[in-house]
Amino acid sequence: MGTVEERLLGYRRVGLDPICFIYHMGRHPDYVEVTTEIFDLIESGKLTAVTSTLTLLTILTRAKMLGHQAAADSYKALLTTFPNLELRRSDFSIADLASDLRVRYRIGTPEAIQIATAIVEGAGAYLCDDPTLSKVMELDVVLLRDLHR
Repeated sequence: MGTVEERLLGYRRVGLDPICFIYHMGRHPDYVEVTTEIFDLIESGKLTAVTSTLTLLTILTRAKMLGHQAAADSYKALLTTFPNLELRRSDFSIADLASDLRVRYRIGTPEAIQIATAIVEGAGAYLCDDPTLSKVMELDVVLLRDLHR
C-alpha cells in the first residue's frame, strides 16, 4: 500500500483544491505520481471526492486563455463525469461558512469557498498545496508535498 493510499484511506471523503487537477492534467514532474494515486483511489471508489465548481472555472479559464478550446472541452467532460467526484455548486450554507472561514483564518475567497464546500459535503480532509491553509481546523488539510515520496 503506497504512502498516498495509507494516508488517505482513513477518510470517507476528501475535498480537492484546483491544484490537484492542475498538477495532474499538466503532468507536473514532482506531483503527477501523487495525483495519479489520488485519482486512482477516487476512480476505484476507495475514496470519494468533492470540489467546488470554482475548480472548473479555474481550469477552463487557463485553457481558454491559451486558446485551447479542445482541451477546455476535454477538461469539462472529465470533471463532470469522473466517477466518485462531485462538482458542488455554492449555495447559502457554503457562502455563510466561507465567510466565517475568511474571518477566522484570513484566507482568500476562492480558498474559503473550496474549503467550505468540502466541509458542507462531509469531507474529512482537504487536499491542496498551500501551507497557509493548514491553520484551518474544521477538517484536516493535507498538503500534496507531504504525500510526495
